[in-house]
Amino acid sequence: MWGEGPDGPLDELLRRFERAHDELGATDDERHFCGLYLRSTLAMRQELHDGGFRDGEWVARLTAAFAARYLDALAAWRAGGPVPGPWRLALAERPGTPPLVHQLVGLNAHLNFDLPQVLLDVLSPADLADAARLALRHRDFHHVDEVMLRRIPEETRRLRALGDPVVGGPLGHLLYPLNLLASRRWVAGARRLVWCNAGEL
Repeated sequence: MWGEGPDGPLDELLRRFERAHDELGATDDERHFCGLYLRSTLAMRQELHDGGFRDGEWVARLTAAFAARYLDALAAWRAGGPVPGPWRLALAERPGTPPLVHQLVGLNAHLNFDLPQVLLDVLSPADLADAARLALRHRDFHHVDEVMLRRIPEETRRLRALGDPVVGGPLGHLLYPLNLLASRRWVAGARRLVWCNAGEL
């Protein structure tokens, strides 16, 4: 069993996440991606406590390092400090933009910019030199996809409750099965490509 009860290694990260989310006002567009990511991290902690990963300690390190990059970028943005280009684009104000679009732009920066760098940090030379150990890491990495994809129906309901025109209108309801399939393929495909690229590097 991973973790040590309520004082597990992700708890401080989640406290930081909650503080960041609470500091965002009702009209701050950043709250859409921040809330999505906070809920996703809570789901990851639950999966870790449920024993859903073969090496929970490694997944916890990956989760913490990954989330810290976003929280650092958000804090720097709100303080007027330097922010990497992909996050400047993701965090920029877009008045009138649907919440789903803010989430997708944030996911793009997170998956395509942050994740490759985090993987290179948490995959040790010993991991890369041992085919069986690397396969174990890959299985856990792939299982993260499953944890995230389970959340799509709930996140879609949240967007509808916010009145997001992309998912809340008649066309959005009609196309929901296709959007669900596309989301599964996009998220899994993006993460699979990141894993392959990290391996090459």
